[in-house]
Amino acid sequence: MFSKQDFQHWGKTEVVLFASVATHIQGRKDDALLREYGFRGFPSFAILDSKGEAITKKINRDLGSMQTAVSAATEYVKLEAEVAAGKKVDQSKLFLARLGLGKLSVQDAKRQLSALQLSAKRKIEIEAQLFTMELQGLRRYNADRAGAKVYEFYKAGKKPAAGSKLTNFYNSALLRGAENERDAKAYLYAYPLARRVVASQAKSVASALERTTNQRTTRRYKSQLARLQKQMAYMDTTANEFKKASAGSGDASDERKKR
Repeated sequence: MFSKQDFQHWGKTEVVLFASVATHIQGRKDDALLREYGFRGFPSFAILDSKGEAITKKINRDLGSMQTAVSAATEYVKLEAEVAAGKKVDQSKLFLARLGLGKLSVQDAKRQLSALQLSAKRKIEIEAQLFTMELQGLRRYNADRAGAKVYEFYKAGKKPAAGSKLTNFYNSALLRGAENERDAKAYLYAYPLARRVVASQAKSVASALERTTNQRTTRRYKSQLARLQKQMAYMDTTANEFKKASAGSGDASDERKKR
């Protein structure tokens, strides 16, 4: 992501970027930053204030999430300074800033939301952000559990916004949830979208396989390609079964109407 032009432009114009690579070289400047900020793995991200204090360490690894977090951090610092100075602030704005920085869990946010005086527009904005947070949290679940929850979202009419980074996850999880619930309509909604992603992955792996000459890498690519092809075949078979079942159900319904 860091090599992409849109990130580089944003990084030069909107934020002050600082990267630190930890080593085991004694006396090296800033070599203990990872430990000092409580990180344990690579890569780790944090947004710092002017004093070097971490405003948040909960940042997803895509440009949209980083932009949202930086915007929330700017608002958060401003509003917290006003609160500290005894000024009255818009609690809905402070709530949104805390939400954007991951300082509120979904459960806590929902509890606090009912006490806020919100415009219809602001309420929609917050509910959309909570939905995104819930989807992100589901990525830690196993396929069946995530599928069941995403299926609930689908039945309630909740879907990611256009262009969301979570769209592929949503469709993949919905595919599992719809299959488990034997819901043909939901499955056939997610199927072409999810299959397109898997097909694109298979194409990329096949292309990489053609270019490589390393035997170990070749075996790995062949294994990945076989797994993706098997996945597509299963999706196709299941989709066809649902289509046939839906067609049969429709025919039966037509016959009942004729009678």
